[in-house]
Amino acid sequence: MKPQLSPELRLLAHLELEPEVPTLDFLHRIIREHQLRVPFETLTKLIDYEPGRARGDFMPSMEEYVDRIITRGAGGSAGHSPAAFVSSCRRSVSTPP
Repeated sequence: MKPQLSPELRLLAHLELEPEVPTLDFLHRIIREHQLRVPFETLTKLIDYEPGRARGDFMPSMEEYVDRIITRGAGGSAGHSPAAFVSSCRRSVSTPP
């Protein structure tokens, strides 16, 4: 059975990038590929409002964020996309592909 990839590595694969040592250049490439492949949208903010209000946290988990992008064609928002970029940079070094 193939091991489950982390959400960060799934996002990198969706962006057609390989994990590598985090550098400013790598971050720029993550951002560029994200802008080309993932639409900016705020609809999921409305979907997340009531559950977020109930739990006191309006940000979906990284796993849910990436799953929405890959399986449902959802987009990123100003709140979650930067966190995904940083997390992907960090995780690409700490987790082998």
